[in-house]
Parts: sequence; structure tokens; C-alpha cells
Amino acid sequence: MDIEGFGDDLLTLNRQRFVWLWCWLGVLVVGCSGSASTTALNSTPTSATPLATFVLLGWTLTPPTPLPTSTPIPRLLRTPTLPMLSTVTLMPTSSAALSAAETEQLLLAQPTCYETATGSLYCLGVVENTLLLAVEHIMIRVYLVDVQGSALAQGESGLAQMLLLPGERAPYGVLFDSAPAGVIGGVAMLINAQEAQPQDAAESAIFHLLIQDVTWNDWQVSGLVVNKSGQKLEQVCVIVTLYDKAGAVTGFRIWRSADQQVLVTGATLPFEITAIPQGNPVAQWEVSAEGYTVRQNAGSATP
Repeated sequence: MDIEGFGDDLLTLNRQRFVWLWCWLGVLVVGCSGSASTTALNSTPTSATPLATFVLLGWTLTPPTPLPTSTPIPRLLRTPTLPMLSTVTLMPTSSAALSAAETEQLLLAQPTCYETATGSLYCLGVVENTLLLAVEHIMIRVYLVDVQGSALAQGESGLAQMLLLPGERAPYGVLFDSAPAGVIGGVAMLINAQEAQPQDAAESAIFHLLIQDVTWNDWQVSGLVVNKSGQKLEQVCVIVTLYDKAGAVTGFRIWRSADQQVLVTGATLPFEITAIPQGNPVAQWEVSAEGYTVRQNAGSATP
């Protein structure tokens, strides 16, 4: 047997098998790919799977529209040591200062600041008495702050209504000559409040007055003040407060009686006030009135 010839024949047969296997492999690949393409074109997938995307490293895509930015909330980070811009002298009183717990029950609304036509800044707010006792001589300090909470300016004011009975509220306002650069709003702080106490005739006690026949017509408020206190009263004042639909004070106005005018017990006094809001339309308005007892000379009888 020719061993060498047999080896050549075996090598030729192996080559033929390899070629045959390679051809079949090529047919299978072409057939599978064609079948996959046909399925993708002719079928409707029941659910779409999103394609994977590359993660951007070190880059931030800019959105096609700017993201909304929230309005900064005015806040005070620390108690400033600015010089006092205005000084208010309290009336003589025998009232006792409120405790810390009682002071917390005087709800102090943070002010809304309005720019006036003259370029000044008028910050308005309200104080509500949730205590079961009357409070008087309430003082508020307003800080103008920047976005970091640092104070740029400060001012002080008394409450428009000197005597605040339980459940009552009254406005306050602090006027700044101009708005400092970078200011975003105001922050209010209660700096004085005293419990109302019975006072001697030699001192000026505060009494609330009755309001009757009130009318409102194009910012004109008119009516009658009635003295039901049992005391002769002077320095009668009427306060009209304007609120928007959010409950923010948009303005207030104080009407005062003529100097030396005395309102005896049971007497009435007409008033008329023009109150114009600083900001949003008026949704609610309130009217209150108060007066001071006529001071008596030493040794005279109490009226």
C-alpha cells in the first residue's frame, strides 16, 4: 500500500470537508440576518425599549428653556448691630412687660414691602393678639435683608392701634427713604409689648370706641365713632386697614380728631378717611377706633 499516496488523499478529503463546512456556515449567517431584518420591518412591537445612551462625564447639558427659580424668602441670620434709624418714646405706663411665652402668642406677620412713587420703601404687616388679655404699646422693628440674610437697614414703628384686645389685629408700617442695593425684602421683630393694666386718672388710659354706620365708596370710608367707655376721651383716632386676598396688608390710614377735642360719654363723632392700597387689589378692609382719657390735674376728681 502506498502510504504516501494515502496521506495525500486524506489531506485532500479534509480540505474538501473544511470548504463544505465553511460554505454552510456562510449560508446560515446570511439566512439568519435576512430573517431578523424581515421581522424587524414587518412586525409592530408591543413595547419600545429605549436605546442605551452614553453618560456624559464632566459636562452639564444646558436645558432648552431656563429652569424656574424660586423667590428668596427674606430671613435674618443673626441679630444685626446697626445703629437705630428711628427712636420712639413710649408713653408713661404702669403696664407689665409680657413674658416670653406670652410674646410668642402675639402673631407677627412678616412685612410686605412696596416701592413708592418717590423711591422710598414702605414695609407693611399686621400683629394679631391670640392672648386672653389686652396688650398695649407694641413696637416692631423691621430689617431690610439681602439674599444671604444680612441686614442692610433697619427701622422701628409702633402699632397703628395702641391697644390690642384679645382676638384683634392691627397693622404696622415702617417707611425707608430708599431701597438698599441687594435687598430682597423685610424681616420683622417684636421689640416691645405690655399687658394693659388699669391706670390712674393722672395717666392716659386707652379705650376702644364703637364704630357705627360705616360705608365704603371708592376708597372712601366714613361712619360714626361712639364713646361707650364711661370716660371723657380725647385724641380719638380711627384706623382703616386694607388687605389683599392673600391676607397681606396693602395699606392703612389713620384719622385723628381735632386737637383739644373731647368726646364725652355717649357722644358721637363723624369721620371720613380716604384709604388707597399700595399693592394688590383690596379683598378685605377693617375699621377700629380708640381714644385716650383726658388727663386730670393733681388732686382733681376722676371724671
